[in-house]
Parts: sequence; C-alpha cells; structure tokens
Amino acid sequence: MPYTVPTNEFCYMTVIKSTLVVWNILDEKKMRLLFTLLDGLNGVGSIVDWCTGMMERLTRVLLSTPVLVSGYRVVQVIDYKSSGLSKKSQYFRSLFFHALKILIPLLEKHYPQLLEKLFIIGVSEKLLMRAEIPNHTLSKTIILRSREALATYLGDDVPEVYGGNGKQLQEIDCQWRGRPDIEKAIELHRLKSTSSRNRGVTDNVILDKPNRSSSKDRESDIPTPCTSSSTHPKDDTLEQPQPQKQLMYSARIGFPTYVLDPEELAAGADLFNGRLGARLVRPDDRTLVKFGKGLSMAEAEAMHLVQERTTIPAPRLENAYSIDGICYIIMTYEEGEPFVSYWEKASTENHDKAIQQLKGYVEQLRSIKSHFIGGVDWSPCRDGMFATAWGSEQSSYGPFDSEASFNEGIVQALENRLPPDLRGNKDVESKLYNMEYINRQRVRALKGHEIVFTHGDLHPSNMLVRKDGTVVLLDWGSAGFWPEYWEYYRCMSAIPWKHSWDREVEKFVPLYYIEHMVMTRVFNLLIN
Repeated sequence: MPYTVPTNEFCYMTVIKSTLVVWNILDEKKMRLLFTLLDGLNGVGSIVDWCTGMMERLTRVLLSTPVLVSGYRVVQVIDYKSSGLSKKSQYFRSLFFHALKILIPLLEKHYPQLLEKLFIIGVSEKLLMRAEIPNHTLSKTIILRSREALATYLGDDVPEVYGGNGKQLQEIDCQWRGRPDIEKAIELHRLKSTSSRNRGVTDNVILDKPNRSSSKDRESDIPTPCTSSSTHPKDDTLEQPQPQKQLMYSARIGFPTYVLDPEELAAGADLFNGRLGARLVRPDDRTLVKFGKGLSMAEAEAMHLVQERTTIPAPRLENAYSIDGICYIIMTYEEGEPFVSYWEKASTENHDKAIQQLKGYVEQLRSIKSHFIGGVDWSPCRDGMFATAWGSEQSSYGPFDSEASFNEGIVQALENRLPPDLRGNKDVESKLYNMEYINRQRVRALKGHEIVFTHGDLHPSNMLVRKDGTVVLLDWGSAGFWPEYWEYYRCMSAIPWKHSWDREVEKFVPLYYIEHMVMTRVFNLLIN
C-alpha cells in the first residue's frame, strides 16, 4: 500500500474524564480518496477488511492496558460526513451500508460487550435499519441529529464541533502517545501477572491517583492509554509501517475528489517533451495533467479564481494536489486551433472579434483587486527577474503588502545579481555606484498603481481558438496579483511571433509605456 494518508484523519482515541472514547470520522470525500490511494482497496470486502483492521488497532491498545481500562467506560462515536447526492457519493454510501451488515456481527463476535454506548452522527434511523444491526447493539446505540448534541452525553470536554469547549481531536488523540509513568505501570502489571500465573494466583496493579486539587490541571491528570511492545506479540504491521506519501492540497480549492497514480503519469507520453519545465500528460481524451517539481499550487489557485470570478474560457480545474513535493494540476483538455495559425488565415472581421474577446478577458481579470503582490495563494512572485541571484544563491521575493515594498524587492534583486564583493559600494564617485543609484531610483519612482489579477503571459502561444471562434486562455503559471502595468509589460517583453502583434496588444491591454521601459531596463540588467 504505497500511497496512504495518515490514519488519524479518520480514527482517534481520547480520554474524557472517566470515559475512553473511540472516534471514527467517516468523511466520505476523504475516504474515497483513501481508497483511490491504496492499491486494491475497493468494494464491500475491502471496506470490511479496512474497518476491521482499524478496530483491531484500537482494541489492541485497550486490551494491552488492562490496568487503565478497569474503571473506565468505553464508548464509540461514528461521525458520518456525507459529501452530497452525487452518483459517486450514493455508490460509496451503498458500499458502506452493505459493509455494515457484515461488520457489526464480526465486531460483536470478536469484541463482545466492549462498548457501553455507540453514538452515530449523520445517519438517519431509516438508513441505519438497512444495515440490519442486531437489537442488542441497537439498544445501546444513540442516533444524534447534530454533532453539537454529543456534549449532552459526554460533557463539555468534547471538541467545540461536538458542542463542548475542549480541544480538537488531533490535539488530544492519545492512541499512540507514550507516557513513561503509565508504561512503567503497564510493564510492572505484566511482570506481576506473569509471576501470578506461575504461582496460580491473580494480582492487580493500581496506579496511584494524582492530586486533582485544581480543575485547571484535571485534563493532564487523566491517564493516557498507550501501547507497549512488551504487552503484546510483535506485529509487523504496527512495528514496521509502510512508507507514507505526503499528500497536500489547497484549502481554497478543496480536498481532491480523486488522485491519479503518479507512476502511471510518469510513464505517460509528454505532449511537449518537457520543454515547458513541467510535464503535460493526457490520461484520457478529456483530461490533461500538468505536473512537476517546479510547478506551483499558485497556478491551480489562479485557475480556480478564474472559474469562480470570471466567464473567461479556460481549461476547467478538476483537482489539484501535491505528493511528496510534486504538484499535480488536473484540468480539462481543450480542443482548438493554435491562435497563430488561426490568425494567419482569419479575416479582418474575425481578427477584430478575437481582439474584442481578449479585451473583455483582460477587463474581467483587472476587475479583481488585491492588497498584496504575489501568487494567488499568498506565495512569492514568480517571474524570471526574481531568479537571477549571483551564483547558487537562492532568494524568495514576496509576497509584498504594497507597491512600495514590491519595488524594494526589485531593488534587492538588482543588488543580489552582483558578485558579493561589489555589493554595497560606497564610492560615490565610481561609475558603478551612480549607475546602481539611478537604477534603484527609477524603480522607486513607480507609484500609485492598483494591484490587479494578471495572467502574466498573454502570448498567442498560450491561446487556442475553438471552432465557433471562441478564444481560450491557457497556461496560468505566471498568473497572480501584480501592479496594473504588469500585463502590458509582460506582453511587450515576450518575443513577438510577428512585429505587427505589438500593435494588436495595445488594443486589448491598457498602455503603460513608461513602466514598460523601466521594467525592461531592469530585466535586461538582471539577466545580463
């Protein structure tokens, strides 16, 4: 199982006063992804195996620490979070309830009388009946209409989402935390039990109760269940866990609905042979995947913003995530003719229609304002001028909270391009000092510009034209929030596919001649 996500996304164990609470957070959306990530995990049988294994892991903790279990209530909370009424959701829900029919009898058989109460959230009685839960299990089952109602039964120490004032489950999860005092007591219990069995008698070990004079310290006083390798036989699954892949995603875009196999993508044919710095692979006729270490989640955030706030035709973002630092952007594949070939044979009337479309697109982009300069996800500025530090030095520029601080970032980039021994030259009569002074002042003179959403690379090579004449904008890797002159500067700085195109640019992007001249001068200094 090479592609897993942390188990504690779904399963927790906490101690609340005198109650051991087993939490199963069955987030349908996340579990569907888990089943995608884990090889061969699908169908009713796989769900049963997975849930049984999860229960075994938890009960192993309980049964291996009898000294702690005595005197404690054990309850279980199943919080079922549905992802909606989609076909995928309905299919998963059907699998889940079929699995319950098999799972409940298994748990009752192997772990009889383990649980005092079972709380189920997010599942109606009607749906629960479909699982055919035995009556003796239903008798200790409480179905809650809302999560907040759980505090009525377990007290105010449960997390806020469940109606209490306690910490989040991630903070108080104790299933694998070790505490030396408890581990010592458990080991002593094991040794005494072994000795007692040899003598044919029973002996019990009782932990000294801590002083609970202050309610403030009460939570830390509660004994924490833990595992100890000496309390149960060695389990290779527990002792030698499989390596995990770190999955990350954008909170704004949301949890990915599915994840593609990285190895299959790596073996796929690259549409551009890696010339773009990131790979482009088509896993099927309607899907395009862009991935690579140099790829940023800011590009996916920009595509998401375009979908949410504009009507600009562009590839539709379907999923975005990173696995072990490699970003994957899954989008729709756009059919169309390259803009250059379309333009060469199009009539003057169609030229005008295309330009008017581009003008409307730019107006929509510029209507989205910001208070910072950088990637949409508050990441640093991504542009060639910020990748010119001397030698192997690596610098990060931004995000910047104003145009003035952005200008100082450019000034710093100008400084960083110089060899270390030439930086900070104080000889006011030298040519270098005066040249650098003028360059800095030119940049600092750029003031009073709004910060707007910008594509950053409106070159014809990043455009397609559909059969109906609709222009589609591609490649949002340079998009972000920039000073309002940036779109024109970038359009005019790109190598033109024909000289007359510069005059066409002026028809759909507002003009900033002076800013373009300053930035062009700066860029030439940086790359040379």
